[in-house]
Amino acid sequence: MKNFESYRLCCLMTCWFMGVGLVGCQPAALPPVALKTATRLRHPVALEVVDEGRQLLVCNQRSGSLSLIDLAIGAVVAERDVADQLSDMAYAAQQELVVVLDEQNNELLTFRKVGLDMRPLGHLSVPANPVSVTLLPGGDVAFVASLWAQQLTKVDLSRPESPKVVSKTDLPFAPREQYLLPGRSELIVADAFGGSLGIVESASGKLQTTHELNAHNLRGFALLPEQQKLLVSHQTLMSENATTEFDVHWGTVMVNVLESVPLTALTAVGSKKQRAARLTYLGTADQAAGDPDEVVVTKDGHQVIAFAGTSEVAIYRPGSRDEFERVTVGRRPVALALNATGDAVFVASMYEDQISLVDVKTARIKQVISLGLQPELTELDWGERWFHDASLSSDGWFSCHSCHTDGYSNGRLNDNFGDGGTGAPKRVLSLSEVSHTAPWAWNGQMLDLTEQVRKSIKTTMRGPDPSEEQVAAIAAFLGTVRAPPSRDSARGRIDQPLVDTGQGLFARLSCVDCHAPPYYTTPESYRVDIAAGETQQDFNPPSLLGVSQRRSFFHDNRANDLRSVLVDHGHGLENPLSDGDLQALLAFLQSL
Repeated sequence: MKNFESYRLCCLMTCWFMGVGLVGCQPAALPPVALKTATRLRHPVALEVVDEGRQLLVCNQRSGSLSLIDLAIGAVVAERDVADQLSDMAYAAQQELVVVLDEQNNELLTFRKVGLDMRPLGHLSVPANPVSVTLLPGGDVAFVASLWAQQLTKVDLSRPESPKVVSKTDLPFAPREQYLLPGRSELIVADAFGGSLGIVESASGKLQTTHELNAHNLRGFALLPEQQKLLVSHQTLMSENATTEFDVHWGTVMVNVLESVPLTALTAVGSKKQRAARLTYLGTADQAAGDPDEVVVTKDGHQVIAFAGTSEVAIYRPGSRDEFERVTVGRRPVALALNATGDAVFVASMYEDQISLVDVKTARIKQVISLGLQPELTELDWGERWFHDASLSSDGWFSCHSCHTDGYSNGRLNDNFGDGGTGAPKRVLSLSEVSHTAPWAWNGQMLDLTEQVRKSIKTTMRGPDPSEEQVAAIAAFLGTVRAPPSRDSARGRIDQPLVDTGQGLFARLSCVDCHAPPYYTTPESYRVDIAAGETQQDFNPPSLLGVSQRRSFFHDNRANDLRSVLVDHGHGLENPLSDGDLQALLAFLQSL
């Protein structure tokens, strides 16, 4: 990327001001273009207001680039390619320090913002799949959450050209979002799939306690300072209600929620389930609010929530109880940032490659800024969009992503018609390697993946009839969902001799009869002495790839870990294992 010459920028600004004067301060018919950007998909996922509110910095996942927007003219004035794929960004204004995560290459990268340029400083290897980064005040310390390593890494940035790992904290769940409580020392780390919240002491980097919300897809956090409550946006899949047309329509299957959690209860020492002081239910029948995402709170108390599944933002005014005003923005809004004056919010629409500026008081769009032209979308691109689109469900209550988080699983139970009836809720299956693990459904009766997709839309989501193109595109996208690495390999802790011993046991114990490599499943269904209701006793074995990333097992989640599967339930075993054999077999399974 090259800086704009002072002459070119001066001419641009002069022309823009002349244009405004000529039209009597009316908006131009076309938005100004300050930089001829490449035609490509960008997928913005993070925003930072910089240069004392005069610019907006955008982190683009798909293109691995950083876009810089001049807010005075409402256009991109610089873009720099920095990595293959970015997952998050943080900014320290005092140092003009920009920190980004390269998820594909497992690196933290540092840059200095100088004018329109991003000057590279340093880089650091971090544990597998870094998905979020948070800076402590001052910008000398960063925390990186690594999804599949299930770790939080504390990084010293006092010399940003040479970042160093201070500590690594193992977490009991796969993390994604982070939120540093303003004015406090606690860092909130959220489960990427389930309802766990980890409370980390920022000075030491140690996990103090964990709390369990009756939730999944924890995506947005904001503080209500006067009430000392944490707002958490999430979903809750209700296993007690079947996916009938009635229950899906009335929102009793998938509940979209803004939960208010008292800080006193949240930061109390001791792992426990947390009961909310208040639940604000988002959406109603006929106008649902699928996949609530990021949340911000303005200084005067307006709450703004991104509805990623319905391509809207909702604005809650102080004193208006539970009524939200909706504003339609671009496809899949996932990032929010308040402007310098706090009376408007920037909204990054991931699949539209655009930024909208929404006035929180009038609930109107003030400005739309394009990040660049998009190429013609491929079938895979459309499949990814439809997978995250709640319009495929009745009233917009949920998307495919709502249950199959990021293509994997929220781990909860769902009572749908996947096995031909209801009354026996079953765990939502991961979609990793799904194109290689036919047949589908717990009973193994679905032999065609596109028909499985169609059936899910019709009988689980209760949406309108999908087109052939939609079904084919979603199935094609699912074929790109790879199995996650094992937790031990992501942490670099594989005991290869023990794994090799366990692999031999896996074969000798005939585990391969049902879970045959390379995908560790087979097409047949088997009786495993764990019935589902009165009729179903035969199950098609789920793939064991990435099994160490799961937190519950069997179709009804009756086992909480792999040890329980083998010891408490004796799954597939004629006789109990010796301690040595048990450790070896667990080591092998946890290496897959």
